[in-house]
Amino acid sequence: MSAVQEDAVIVTRALGIPYLWIDALCILQGDATDWDLESSLMHKIYGNAYRLHFDSTQWASRAWTFQEATLSRRMILFAQSGLYFSCGAGLVWEYGGVLEEPLNSSVHGIVQDTSAADMYRNWNQKIATQFSGRQAIYLADSLLALSGTAQIFATALDDEYVAGLWKGDLLAGLFWKMKDSLRSSFAELLQSLDDPCIGPAGAG
Repeated sequence: MSAVQEDAVIVTRALGIPYLWIDALCILQGDATDWDLESSLMHKIYGNAYRLHFDSTQWASRAWTFQEATLSRRMILFAQSGLYFSCGAGLVWEYGGVLEEPLNSSVHGIVQDTSAADMYRNWNQKIATQFSGRQAIYLADSLLALSGTAQIFATALDDEYVAGLWKGDLLAGLFWKMKDSLRSSFAELLQSLDDPCIGPAGAG
């Protein structure tokens, strides 16, 4: 194991948590079948877990780590500036700083006791907007990296998720635009058009 993974084991044991999930170890690397199986269960794995994050600067910019924040009910982050604890009530810094807003919008709080109209609005304004700022190494992974969060919404809305949009809110969902310049090259964009899974990830 790497030094970071060993640190995660030490902290997990110190907190009295009996199990530790590390993607790089718990998912068979290079095995497409195992990846398809495990990635479809992320909403359950992250949704029922404490989260320990190291090197939060890199973590906060990656598309695949977005649903770790939105699906987790609580998180502990280890950063150069100190230790942070985040839950639905807000974000607390080890040196006393308290922020009323959590690090990321928790999907559990968004869908709880909320009308369908509010859930659609929250998807566009919170989930999709925050996710749009993340970067995926492979463009085709963009929708997959949001699928766990979408499954929670789909159950609450009793709606069909269609390439980043919702069938019951399709017209409003189509009114999106990019605020930043396109980061991918034109060649990458053309190549992505060959992938039937590619679609708008959400409002910018």
